[in-house]
Amino acid sequence: MKKFLLAISILFLSVILLNSCKLGTSPTEKATNTSGTVTVTGQVVDSTSGENIKGAIVRLTYNTEEVGLETDDEGKFTAEFDITENTSLSIEISKPDYKRYYATEFLIAGTTRDFGQITLAKTDNAIKPSVGPASIVLIGQSAESIGVKESGSVETALITFEVQDSSGLPIDFDHRVDVVFSLGGAPGGGEYVFPTSVKTNAFGQVSTALTSGTISGVVQITAKLNDNGNVIKSKPVPITIHGGLPDLAHFSIAPVYSNIPGLSLFGFEDEITAFVGDKYSNPVAVGSAVYFNSTGGIIEGSILTNDLGRGTVILTTANPIPSDPNLGPGFATITATTADENLNVISTDIKILFSGGPEDMSISPTTFDIPNLGTQFFTYHVSDRNGNPLSSGSNFNVTVDGDAVDARGDVSIILPDTQSKFWTNFSFSVTDQDSTDLGSNPRSVIISIEASTTLGVTTSNKLSISGVIH
Repeated sequence: MKKFLLAISILFLSVILLNSCKLGTSPTEKATNTSGTVTVTGQVVDSTSGENIKGAIVRLTYNTEEVGLETDDEGKFTAEFDITENTSLSIEISKPDYKRYYATEFLIAGTTRDFGQITLAKTDNAIKPSVGPASIVLIGQSAESIGVKESGSVETALITFEVQDSSGLPIDFDHRVDVVFSLGGAPGGGEYVFPTSVKTNAFGQVSTALTSGTISGVVQITAKLNDNGNVIKSKPVPITIHGGLPDLAHFSIAPVYSNIPGLSLFGFEDEITAFVGDKYSNPVAVGSAVYFNSTGGIIEGSILTNDLGRGTVILTTANPIPSDPNLGPGFATITATTADENLNVISTDIKILFSGGPEDMSISPTTFDIPNLGTQFFTYHVSDRNGNPLSSGSNFNVTVDGDAVDARGDVSIILPDTQSKFWTNFSFSVTDQDSTDLGSNPRSVIISIEASTTLGVTTSNKLSISGVIH
Protein backbone atom coordinates (compact mmCIF):
# COMPACT_ATOMS: atom_id res chain seq x y z
CA MET A 1 0.00 0.00 0.00
CA LYS A 2 2.82 2.43 0.86
CA LYS A 3 4.50 1.75 -2.49
CA PHE A 4 1.26 2.51 -4.31
CA LEU A 5 0.83 5.84 -2.50
CA LEU A 6 4.46 6.75 -3.25
CA ALA A 7 4.00 6.05 -6.96
CA ILE A 8 0.82 8.17 -7.08
CA SER A 9 2.65 11.07 -5.41
CA ILE A 10 5.55 10.96 -7.87
CA LEU A 11 3.17 10.89 -10.82
CA PHE A 12 1.22 13.89 -9.43
CA LEU A 13 4.40 15.97 -8.95
CA SER A 14 5.62 15.09 -12.47
CA VAL A 15 2.37 16.34 -14.03
CA ILE A 16 2.62 19.61 -12.07
CA LEU A 17 6.24 20.19 -13.17
CA LEU A 18 5.43 19.34 -16.80
CA ASN A 19 2.53 21.81 -16.93
CA SER A 20 4.66 24.48 -15.29
CA CYS A 21 7.27 24.11 -18.01
CA LYS A 22 4.65 24.34 -20.76
CA LEU A 23 3.07 27.46 -19.31
CA GLY A 24 6.31 29.39 -18.98
CA THR A 25 7.46 31.63 -21.81
CA SER A 26 10.91 33.14 -21.72
CA PRO A 27 11.39 36.90 -22.12
CA THR A 28 13.46 36.17 -25.21
CA GLU A 29 10.60 34.34 -26.87
CA LYS A 30 8.21 37.22 -26.20
CA ALA A 31 10.69 39.80 -27.34
CA THR A 32 11.05 38.13 -30.69
CA ASN A 33 7.31 38.24 -31.50
CA THR A 34 6.63 40.62 -34.36
CA SER A 35 2.92 40.06 -35.05
CA GLY A 36 -0.13 39.00 -33.16
CA THR A 37 -2.97 40.21 -30.95
CA VAL A 38 -2.29 42.71 -28.16
CA THR A 39 -4.61 43.17 -25.19
CA VAL A 40 -4.58 46.49 -23.32
CA THR A 41 -6.40 46.79 -19.99
CA GLY A 42 -6.67 49.22 -17.11
CA GLN A 43 -8.94 50.88 -14.58
CA VAL A 44 -9.52 54.62 -14.17
CA VAL A 45 -10.24 55.97 -10.67
CA ASP A 46 -10.51 59.32 -8.90
CA SER A 47 -7.19 60.08 -7.25
CA THR A 48 -8.87 61.68 -4.21
CA SER A 49 -11.84 59.43 -3.48
CA GLY A 50 -10.63 56.26 -5.17
CA GLU A 51 -14.02 55.89 -6.82
CA ASN A 52 -14.27 54.34 -10.24
CA ILE A 53 -14.64 56.82 -13.10
CA LYS A 54 -17.27 55.70 -15.57
CA GLY A 55 -17.41 57.07 -19.12
CA ALA A 56 -13.81 58.26 -19.33
CA ILE A 57 -12.66 58.44 -22.96
CA VAL A 58 -9.66 56.21 -23.71
CA ARG A 59 -7.76 56.77 -26.96
CA LEU A 60 -5.10 54.27 -28.01
CA THR A 61 -2.80 55.14 -30.93
CA TYR A 62 -0.31 52.75 -32.50
CA ASN A 63 1.47 53.14 -35.84
CA THR A 64 -1.13 55.08 -37.87
CA GLU A 65 -4.16 53.37 -36.25
CA GLU A 66 -6.38 54.75 -33.45
CA VAL A 67 -8.78 52.92 -31.12
CA GLY A 68 -11.35 54.76 -28.97
CA LEU A 69 -13.47 53.39 -26.09
CA GLU A 70 -15.09 54.32 -22.76
CA THR A 71 -14.58 52.96 -19.28
CA ASP A 72 -17.41 50.81 -17.87
CA ASP A 73 -19.26 51.08 -14.52
CA GLU A 74 -16.15 49.86 -12.71
CA GLY A 75 -13.92 52.33 -14.51
CA LYS A 76 -12.32 49.50 -16.49
CA PHE A 77 -11.41 49.29 -20.15
CA THR A 78 -10.21 46.50 -22.40
CA ALA A 79 -9.06 46.68 -26.00
CA GLU A 80 -7.76 44.00 -28.34
CA PHE A 81 -6.16 44.64 -31.69
CA ASP A 82 -3.67 43.05 -34.06
CA ILE A 83 -0.22 44.45 -34.80
CA THR A 84 2.16 43.30 -37.50
CA GLU A 85 5.31 44.37 -35.65
CA ASN A 86 6.41 45.39 -32.17
CA THR A 87 5.52 49.07 -31.85
CA SER A 88 4.93 52.05 -29.57
CA LEU A 89 1.51 52.73 -28.06
CA SER A 90 0.22 56.15 -27.01
CA ILE A 91 -2.63 56.23 -24.50
CA GLU A 92 -4.74 59.29 -23.63
CA ILE A 93 -7.54 59.28 -21.06
CA SER A 94 -9.84 62.28 -20.65
CA LYS A 95 -12.99 63.12 -18.72
CA PRO A 96 -14.75 66.45 -18.20
CA ASP A 97 -13.55 68.15 -14.98
CA TYR A 98 -10.44 65.93 -14.88
CA LYS A 99 -6.91 66.55 -16.10
CA ARG A 100 -5.87 64.57 -19.12
CA TYR A 101 -3.68 61.47 -18.67
CA TYR A 102 -1.07 60.74 -21.34
CA ALA A 103 1.60 58.02 -21.60
CA THR A 104 3.54 55.95 -24.13
CA GLU A 105 4.45 52.29 -23.87
CA PHE A 106 6.20 49.72 -26.03
CA LEU A 107 3.98 46.88 -27.23
CA ILE A 108 5.19 43.35 -27.91
CA ALA A 109 2.96 41.32 -30.18
CA GLY A 110 1.01 38.53 -28.53
CA THR A 111 1.14 39.99 -25.00
CA THR A 112 -1.18 41.79 -22.58
CA ARG A 113 -0.37 45.26 -21.26
CA ASP A 114 -2.21 46.02 -18.03
CA PHE A 115 -1.94 49.67 -16.97
CA GLY A 116 -3.46 48.85 -13.59
CA GLN A 117 -5.18 51.72 -11.79
CA ILE A 118 -4.85 55.08 -13.54
CA THR A 119 -5.78 58.10 -11.45
CA LEU A 120 -7.36 61.28 -12.79
CA ALA A 121 -7.48 64.33 -10.57
CA LYS A 122 -7.26 68.10 -10.41
CA THR A 123 -3.89 68.08 -8.65
CA ASP A 124 -0.58 69.74 -9.37
CA ASN A 125 1.09 66.45 -10.28
CA ALA A 126 -1.55 65.62 -12.85
CA ILE A 127 -0.72 66.26 -16.50
CA LYS A 128 -2.01 69.68 -17.40
CA PRO A 129 -4.03 70.25 -20.54
CA SER A 130 -1.88 71.51 -23.39
CA VAL A 131 -2.03 75.03 -24.75
CA GLY A 132 -1.34 76.30 -28.26
CA PRO A 133 1.46 74.98 -30.48
CA ALA A 134 5.03 76.14 -29.91
CA SER A 135 7.23 73.65 -31.76
CA ILE A 136 7.23 70.72 -34.17
CA VAL A 137 9.54 67.77 -33.48
CA LEU A 138 10.31 64.54 -35.32
CA ILE A 139 9.23 61.47 -33.35
CA GLY A 140 9.80 58.73 -35.91
CA GLN A 141 10.62 57.68 -39.44
CA SER A 142 10.27 54.22 -40.93
CA ALA A 143 13.57 54.40 -42.86
CA GLU A 144 16.62 56.63 -43.18
CA SER A 145 17.07 55.74 -46.85
CA ILE A 146 14.91 54.48 -49.71
CA GLY A 147 15.59 53.28 -53.25
CA VAL A 148 14.97 55.19 -56.44
CA LYS A 149 11.81 54.44 -58.41
CA GLU A 150 11.65 50.89 -59.83
CA SER A 151 14.93 49.96 -58.14
CA GLY A 152 13.57 46.92 -56.35
CA SER A 153 14.21 48.56 -52.97
CA VAL A 154 11.60 50.09 -50.65
CA GLU A 155 10.57 53.37 -52.27
CA THR A 156 8.49 54.98 -49.48
CA ALA A 157 9.31 56.19 -45.97
CA LEU A 158 6.77 57.27 -43.32
CA ILE A 159 7.74 60.36 -41.27
CA THR A 160 5.86 61.32 -38.10
CA PHE A 161 6.03 64.69 -36.34
CA GLU A 162 4.57 65.88 -33.05
CA VAL A 163 3.32 69.40 -32.37
CA GLN A 164 4.15 70.44 -28.81
CA ASP A 165 3.18 73.36 -26.61
CA SER A 166 5.61 75.60 -24.73
CA SER A 167 5.86 73.01 -21.92
CA GLY A 168 6.89 70.26 -24.28
CA LEU A 169 3.50 68.53 -24.09
CA PRO A 170 1.85 67.34 -27.31
CA ILE A 171 -1.11 69.52 -28.12
CA ASP A 172 -4.50 67.91 -27.46
CA PHE A 173 -7.59 67.47 -29.58
CA ASP A 174 -8.97 70.86 -28.62
CA HIS A 175 -5.88 72.59 -30.03
CA ARG A 176 -5.67 70.71 -33.32
CA VAL A 177 -3.83 72.49 -36.15
CA ASP A 178 -3.09 71.90 -39.81
CA VAL A 179 0.52 70.94 -40.58
CA VAL A 180 1.93 71.37 -44.10
CA PHE A 181 4.84 69.26 -45.41
CA SER A 182 7.37 70.40 -47.98
CA LEU A 183 10.58 69.18 -49.62
CA GLY A 184 13.89 71.01 -49.52
CA GLY A 185 17.20 70.13 -51.16
CA ALA A 186 15.58 67.36 -53.23
CA PRO A 187 17.45 65.85 -56.21
CA GLY A 188 14.54 66.65 -58.56
CA GLY A 189 13.72 63.20 -59.86
CA GLY A 190 9.98 63.35 -59.20
CA GLU A 191 10.06 62.52 -55.49
CA TYR A 192 7.07 63.75 -53.47
CA VAL A 193 5.34 63.69 -50.08
CA PHE A 194 1.71 62.71 -49.54
CA PRO A 195 -0.38 63.93 -47.92
CA THR A 196 0.96 67.47 -48.09
CA SER A 197 -1.29 68.74 -45.27
CA VAL A 198 -2.61 66.91 -42.18
CA LYS A 199 -4.50 67.98 -39.07
CA THR A 200 -2.98 66.83 -35.77
CA ASN A 201 -4.66 63.94 -33.95
CA ALA A 202 -5.54 63.72 -30.25
CA PHE A 203 -1.85 63.32 -29.44
CA GLY A 204 -0.61 66.22 -31.52
CA GLN A 205 0.84 63.89 -34.16
CA VAL A 206 0.87 64.07 -37.95
CA SER A 207 2.42 61.75 -40.54
CA THR A 208 3.34 61.94 -44.20
CA ALA A 209 5.01 59.56 -46.64
CA LEU A 210 7.98 60.34 -48.88
CA THR A 211 8.02 58.47 -52.20
CA SER A 212 11.22 58.46 -54.25
CA GLY A 213 11.71 59.57 -57.83
CA THR A 214 14.18 58.56 -60.50
CA ILE A 215 17.28 60.35 -59.18
CA SER A 216 19.31 59.47 -56.10
CA GLY A 217 20.37 62.06 -53.56
CA VAL A 218 19.35 63.53 -50.21
CA VAL A 219 15.84 64.84 -49.57
CA GLN A 220 14.90 67.13 -46.68
CA ILE A 221 11.34 67.07 -45.35
CA THR A 222 10.05 70.03 -43.33
CA ALA A 223 6.80 70.32 -41.36
CA LYS A 224 5.27 73.79 -40.95
CA LEU A 225 2.16 75.34 -39.38
CA ASN A 226 0.69 78.82 -39.15
CA ASP A 227 -0.74 79.67 -35.72
CA ASN A 228 -2.52 83.00 -36.08
CA GLY A 229 0.30 84.46 -38.15
CA ASN A 230 3.06 82.77 -36.13
CA VAL A 231 4.88 80.37 -38.50
CA ILE A 232 6.38 77.32 -36.74
CA LYS A 233 8.73 74.96 -38.58
CA SER A 234 10.43 71.68 -37.76
CA LYS A 235 14.10 71.02 -38.35
CA PRO A 236 14.65 69.50 -41.83
CA VAL A 237 14.59 65.70 -41.74
CA PRO A 238 17.10 64.19 -44.22
CA ILE A 239 16.33 60.94 -46.04
CA THR A 240 18.67 59.46 -48.64
CA ILE A 241 17.37 58.18 -51.95
CA HIS A 242 19.94 55.69 -53.13
CA GLY A 243 20.56 54.29 -56.60
CA GLY A 244 18.78 51.53 -58.42
CA LEU A 245 20.08 48.29 -59.87
CA PRO A 246 23.02 48.06 -62.30
CA ASP A 247 22.58 49.04 -65.93
CA LEU A 248 24.87 47.74 -68.69
CA ALA A 249 25.17 51.17 -70.33
CA HIS A 250 26.53 52.53 -67.03
CA PHE A 251 28.80 49.60 -66.11
CA SER A 252 32.57 49.78 -66.63
CA ILE A 253 35.89 48.77 -65.09
CA ALA A 254 39.33 50.37 -65.18
CA PRO A 255 42.82 49.47 -63.88
CA VAL A 256 45.50 51.58 -62.28
CA TYR A 257 47.97 50.07 -64.80
CA SER A 258 47.02 48.56 -68.15
CA ASN A 259 50.56 47.14 -68.57
CA ILE A 260 52.07 45.30 -65.61
CA PRO A 261 55.32 43.28 -65.18
CA GLY A 262 53.52 39.94 -65.15
CA LEU A 263 56.24 38.01 -67.01
CA SER A 264 59.14 39.16 -64.88
CA LEU A 265 57.54 39.44 -61.44
CA PHE A 266 54.95 37.28 -59.66
CA GLY A 267 53.15 39.02 -56.82
CA PHE A 268 52.80 42.45 -58.41
CA GLU A 269 49.40 43.95 -57.53
CA ASP A 270 47.20 46.05 -59.79
CA GLU A 271 43.92 47.64 -58.66
CA ILE A 272 40.84 47.05 -60.81
CA THR A 273 37.88 49.34 -60.04
CA ALA A 274 34.28 48.78 -61.10
CA PHE A 275 32.09 51.80 -61.77
CA VAL A 276 28.42 50.84 -61.58
CA GLY A 277 25.46 53.11 -62.33
CA ASP A 278 21.74 52.61 -62.68
CA LYS A 279 19.64 53.42 -65.74
CA TYR A 280 19.25 57.01 -64.52
CA SER A 281 23.08 57.45 -64.52
CA ASN A 282 23.21 57.54 -60.71
CA PRO A 283 25.41 55.30 -58.54
CA VAL A 284 23.74 51.98 -57.81
CA ALA A 285 22.51 51.12 -54.34
CA VAL A 286 25.26 50.72 -51.75
CA GLY A 287 26.24 47.08 -51.42
CA SER A 288 25.54 46.01 -55.01
CA ALA A 289 27.68 42.95 -55.76
CA VAL A 290 30.14 42.75 -58.65
CA TYR A 291 32.01 39.53 -59.51
CA PHE A 292 35.41 39.31 -61.24
CA ASN A 293 37.51 36.76 -63.09
CA SER A 294 40.72 36.92 -65.11
CA THR A 295 42.38 34.80 -67.79
CA GLY A 296 45.76 35.67 -66.27
CA GLY A 297 47.07 35.78 -62.71
CA ILE A 298 44.77 35.80 -59.67
CA ILE A 299 41.99 38.30 -58.95
CA GLU A 300 39.70 38.87 -55.97
CA GLY A 301 36.33 37.30 -56.62
CA SER A 302 33.87 40.05 -55.70
CA ILE A 303 33.24 43.45 -54.16
CA LEU A 304 30.28 45.44 -52.85
CA THR A 305 29.86 48.95 -54.23
CA ASN A 306 30.17 52.04 -52.03
CA ASP A 307 27.99 55.17 -52.05
CA LEU A 308 29.64 56.27 -55.31
CA GLY A 309 28.81 52.99 -57.04
CA ARG A 310 32.48 51.94 -56.96
CA GLY A 311 34.35 48.89 -55.77
CA THR A 312 38.00 47.86 -56.16
CA VAL A 313 39.64 44.41 -56.31
CA ILE A 314 43.29 43.38 -56.55
CA LEU A 315 44.75 41.59 -59.58
CA THR A 316 47.96 39.74 -58.67
CA THR A 317 50.51 38.62 -61.26
CA ALA A 318 50.91 34.83 -61.14
CA ASN A 319 50.21 31.78 -63.24
CA PRO A 320 48.60 31.32 -65.65
CA ILE A 321 50.49 33.54 -68.05
CA PRO A 322 47.74 34.82 -70.38
CA SER A 323 47.43 34.70 -74.14
CA ASP A 324 44.63 36.38 -76.07
CA PRO A 325 43.34 34.77 -79.30
CA ASN A 326 43.36 38.16 -81.05
CA LEU A 327 46.04 40.24 -79.32
CA GLY A 328 48.47 37.39 -78.72
CA PRO A 329 50.65 36.26 -75.79
CA GLY A 330 50.71 38.40 -72.64
CA PHE A 331 47.19 39.84 -72.87
CA ALA A 332 44.70 38.92 -70.11
CA THR A 333 40.96 39.58 -70.11
CA ILE A 334 39.46 40.90 -66.85
CA THR A 335 35.69 40.42 -66.72
CA ALA A 336 33.27 42.00 -64.22
CA THR A 337 29.74 40.62 -63.88
CA THR A 338 26.59 41.73 -62.06
CA ALA A 339 22.79 41.59 -62.54
CA ASP A 340 20.42 44.28 -63.80
CA GLU A 341 16.86 45.16 -62.71
CA ASN A 342 15.45 42.34 -64.84
CA LEU A 343 17.77 39.80 -63.16
CA ASN A 344 19.75 39.47 -66.40
CA VAL A 345 23.49 38.88 -66.09
CA ILE A 346 25.47 41.81 -67.49
CA SER A 347 29.24 42.01 -67.87
CA THR A 348 32.04 44.24 -69.06
CA ASP A 349 35.74 43.53 -69.60
CA ILE A 350 39.15 45.08 -70.20
CA LYS A 351 42.56 43.86 -71.39
CA ILE A 352 45.62 43.90 -69.14
CA LEU A 353 49.07 43.30 -70.64
CA PHE A 354 51.45 41.02 -68.71
CA SER A 355 54.82 42.27 -69.96
CA GLY A 356 58.43 41.29 -69.26
CA GLY A 357 61.87 42.80 -69.31
CA PRO A 358 63.82 44.21 -72.33
CA GLU A 359 64.66 40.82 -73.82
CA ASP A 360 64.25 41.73 -77.49
CA MET A 361 66.57 44.56 -78.56
CA SER A 362 67.94 45.43 -82.02
CA ILE A 363 69.40 48.37 -83.96
CA SER A 364 69.77 49.17 -87.63
CA PRO A 365 72.24 49.63 -89.16
CA THR A 366 74.56 47.53 -87.00
CA THR A 367 77.70 49.34 -88.18
CA PHE A 368 78.38 52.78 -89.67
CA ASP A 369 80.91 54.90 -91.54
CA ILE A 370 79.99 58.59 -91.27
CA PRO A 371 81.74 61.04 -93.66
CA ASN A 372 83.18 64.34 -92.49
CA LEU A 373 80.30 66.53 -91.17
CA GLY A 374 77.90 63.81 -92.24
CA THR A 375 74.87 62.30 -90.48
CA GLN A 376 73.74 58.70 -89.97
CA PHE A 377 70.16 57.74 -89.08
CA PHE A 378 69.41 54.73 -86.86
CA THR A 379 66.28 52.84 -85.78
CA TYR A 380 66.12 50.59 -82.75
CA HIS A 381 63.62 48.20 -81.21
CA VAL A 382 63.02 47.33 -77.52
CA SER A 383 60.31 44.92 -76.34
CA ASP A 384 59.69 41.94 -74.09
CA ARG A 385 59.99 38.39 -75.38
CA ASN A 386 56.47 38.54 -76.85
CA GLY A 387 57.18 41.72 -78.81
CA ASN A 388 55.07 43.84 -76.47
CA PRO A 389 56.03 47.18 -74.90
CA LEU A 390 57.59 47.23 -71.45
CA SER A 391 55.68 48.40 -68.37
CA SER A 392 55.10 51.99 -67.30
CA GLY A 393 58.20 53.96 -66.34
CA SER A 394 60.65 51.83 -68.32
CA ASN A 395 63.45 53.99 -69.69
CA PHE A 396 65.72 53.78 -72.75
CA ASN A 397 68.94 55.78 -73.04
CA VAL A 398 71.20 56.15 -76.12
CA THR A 399 74.83 57.14 -75.50
CA VAL A 400 77.56 57.91 -78.09
CA ASP A 401 81.15 57.35 -77.01
CA GLY A 402 83.26 59.54 -79.31
CA ASP A 403 84.59 63.06 -79.83
CA ALA A 404 82.73 65.87 -81.62
CA VAL A 405 79.57 63.92 -82.35
CA ASP A 406 75.96 64.84 -81.66
CA ALA A 407 73.06 62.38 -81.13
CA ARG A 408 69.47 63.56 -81.51
CA GLY A 409 66.03 61.93 -81.52
CA ASP A 410 64.75 59.17 -79.24
CA VAL A 411 67.86 59.14 -77.09
CA SER A 412 66.13 59.39 -73.70
CA ILE A 413 62.71 57.70 -73.43
CA ILE A 414 60.44 57.04 -70.47
CA LEU A 415 57.52 54.80 -71.40
CA PRO A 416 53.93 55.68 -70.49
CA ASP A 417 51.45 53.03 -69.32
CA THR A 418 50.74 51.58 -72.74
CA GLN A 419 49.85 48.39 -74.60
CA SER A 420 50.66 49.81 -78.05
CA LYS A 421 53.52 48.37 -80.07
CA PHE A 422 54.18 51.93 -81.23
CA TRP A 423 56.27 52.18 -78.07
CA THR A 424 58.67 49.43 -79.14
CA ASN A 425 60.28 51.18 -82.16
CA PHE A 426 62.38 54.36 -82.00
CA SER A 427 64.91 56.37 -84.03
CA PHE A 428 67.81 58.79 -83.65
CA SER A 429 70.62 60.36 -85.66
CA VAL A 430 74.38 60.82 -85.11
CA THR A 431 76.20 63.78 -86.74
CA ASP A 432 79.92 64.58 -87.11
CA GLN A 433 80.53 68.09 -85.76
CA ASP A 434 84.29 68.30 -86.41
CA SER A 435 85.08 70.02 -89.74
CA THR A 436 88.53 68.38 -89.90
CA ASP A 437 88.54 65.65 -92.53
CA LEU A 438 90.45 62.69 -91.07
CA GLY A 439 90.58 60.88 -94.41
CA SER A 440 92.03 57.43 -93.97
CA ASN A 441 92.39 57.81 -90.19
CA PRO A 442 88.76 57.99 -88.97
CA ARG A 443 87.75 58.19 -85.31
CA SER A 444 86.19 55.16 -83.64
CA VAL A 445 82.74 55.66 -82.11
CA ILE A 446 80.62 53.30 -79.96
CA ILE A 447 76.84 53.69 -79.73
CA SER A 448 75.07 52.01 -76.78
CA ILE A 449 71.39 51.57 -76.00
CA GLU A 450 70.48 50.68 -72.41
CA ALA A 451 66.91 49.70 -71.44
CA SER A 452 65.54 49.01 -67.96
CA THR A 453 62.16 48.51 -66.29
CA THR A 454 61.24 50.21 -63.01
CA LEU A 455 57.66 49.08 -62.17
CA GLY A 456 57.75 46.50 -59.40
CA VAL A 457 61.17 45.11 -60.37
CA THR A 458 64.27 46.39 -62.19
CA THR A 459 65.45 44.42 -65.20
CA SER A 460 68.04 45.76 -67.65
CA ASN A 461 69.62 45.01 -70.99
CA LYS A 462 72.24 46.76 -73.11
CA LEU A 463 73.06 46.75 -76.82
CA SER A 464 76.18 48.32 -78.37
CA ILE A 465 77.51 48.81 -81.91
CA SER A 466 80.70 50.46 -83.22
CA GLY A 467 81.70 52.42 -86.31
CA VAL A 468 83.90 55.30 -87.58
CA ILE A 469 83.58 58.98 -88.33
CA HIS A 470 85.89 60.72 -90.84
